Amino acid sequence: MDDKELKKRFRKELRKAAAPLVPKVRQSIRSIPSKQAYSPDGLRGALSRATRLEVKTVGKQAGVAIRVDGRKMPSHMKSLPSMVEGKKRWRHPVYGNRENWVNQSAEPYFYHVVRLAGPASRRAVSKVLDQRGEGWLSGRFEAPRPGFGRLPQERTGARSARPLPVE
Repeated sequence: MDDKELKKRFRKELRKAAAPLVPKVRQSIRSIPSKQAYSPDGLRGALSRATRLEVKTVGKQAGVAIRVDGRKMPSHMKSLPSMVEGKKRWRHPVYGNRENWVNQSAEPYFYHVVRLAGPASRRAVSKVLDQRGEGWLSGRFEAPRPGFGRLPQERTGARSARPLPVE
């Protein structure tokens, strides 16, 4: 099996492991409170369309990232993903009246969803990375050793000598 095919298979497995997070983030965006019904042409629709999964397999930092990419938003909305999340202050004129400005309240939609659903996806991605390290280059695709590749926050004690079993 050549190197290109291995990389393709590796990217596919990583994408499959993290893919369940994207619909959850999109659903969270669609459920942002509003006086108007959800419309694919509105702000929530644009945020939902800008949500994507990125897989990186080069360099030392191989992994996946879920992004609500401002570059995929309409030109006048590029900074809105971070403003709606509450990372930046969001001020705007009332119905275009430049004499009357208001502060818009944040409606966090991203981090709380990823924090709840993230550990399961992180375990799945770690499992794929472990398989890559243990047998992908030799063509063997066996399950990783128990406890190999676990995230530090999943350990029960700081000085745990025995690895915990991977679910």
